[in-house]
Amino acid sequence: PEEQLELRSRGWPLGEADVRIELHPTGQEVRVVLHEEPAEGPGAVLARNPVADAAIALRNKEALRRLAALAEGGAGR
Repeated sequence: PEEQLELRSRGWPLGEADVRIELHPTGQEVRVVLHEEPAEGPGAVLARNPVADAAIALRNKEALRRLAALAEGGAGR
């Protein structure tokens, strides 16, 4: 419970996805890993292809960048 969060995200018009955020302590820091798996709707049908995987990877990279900014107190930048 303290190292993982599982969510169901809704992203119109692509449907829903299961999202898992994992926290891995590494000394003084915490590594955050984000997993996303399309679950329902058009996104689930289109999933598991190189284009969809690349789009998800880019979106997740941006989400992690924003999360880091919040955690480090720089959300206003």
